[in-house]
Amino acid sequence: MGIGIALLALLGIGLVVSVFDDDDDSASTPSEPEGVVRNGAEGDDLIEGTAGTDLLSGGEGDDTLEGGASSDTLQGGAGDDLLEGNNGADRLLGEADDDVIVAGGGEDTASGGSGNDFVQGRGGNDTLNGSLGTDWVEGNDGDDSVNGGFGTDTLLGGDGADTLNGGVNNDLLIGGTVPGTPLSADDLEALRDGDESLASILNVANGAFIALPDDDAADVLNGGDGDDSLVLGAGDTGTGGTGEDTFALLAETATSENGPSTITDFNGTEDGLIVLLEQNEEEEEEDPVTIDVTNEDGNAIISVNGQPISILVGAAGQIESGDISTDNGIIVGFLDPTG
Repeated sequence: MGIGIALLALLGIGLVVSVFDDDDDSASTPSEPEGVVRNGAEGDDLIEGTAGTDLLSGGEGDDTLEGGASSDTLQGGAGDDLLEGNNGADRLLGEADDDVIVAGGGEDTASGGSGNDFVQGRGGNDTLNGSLGTDWVEGNDGDDSVNGGFGTDTLLGGDGADTLNGGVNNDLLIGGTVPGTPLSADDLEALRDGDESLASILNVANGAFIALPDDDAADVLNGGDGDDSLVLGAGDTGTGGTGEDTFALLAETATSENGPSTITDFNGTEDGLIVLLEQNEEEEEEDPVTIDVTNEDGNAIISVNGQPISILVGAAGQIESGDISTDNGIIVGFLDPTG
């Protein structure tokens, strides 16, 4: 038995091996209990997993890889690939070019690779990585680890108590999500094929202001290097890191049971603060909003209409109410696969 075959046996992967030629091929054996190894070639391949533990590799071309019911490994290879996990604890690797990666219902690990990637979790406590390009990485359900990498990334925690790490460059970190996600299967294909941008799918203008709901969970947001923007809801903890960072506070958290957010490293000479007001489409005029700053135990406390929404640790005396701007949403730069 060769070394490669022995390794596959140890992994519990059966020796049903498929190697495609250079055409646009497809393969599906859903009932194979031992799992399969399937390798695409230069064409645009459709490769589906089985009930077993599968290893699916796209190779060159714009491939579609779909995991089966067990814990699978999907490798996109070169080309703009679409990778979809299923119910197991899957490992999804986009690798080269601009990929669309969607984890399944298990506790998955997904990484974009060198291109500008869209990486999205579904159920489970996932680890999601953008890597090198300008990426959109979104957790959705579960307590996720959402990581940007080296590009100018947009990170969203979704529901659950998530941890977001921006990494290098100027990132946008949102503990919750934006309306309209997760995407449908048709939308995912349109995004991968470059037929539509994420902005057009969600029916908003690229660079537009978007009202953001709070996810009512305590998230941890770490900006890292660069001039980052962190959107904090109730109970969230934000650390900007190095650079001139902007902290956006959701005003609706004033009535939340989770209490105010916490900013650990606010610097009044470098960082900015925005309060995102609630929008009421049924009223032409908003109720008046009062924003106050008080100092207590060395901290600055930001309040909306008398209710604390954020504690700035060690920042007493560094900010006044007149330094805080307000808006009804935040500018989100959407991933454009055609760009």
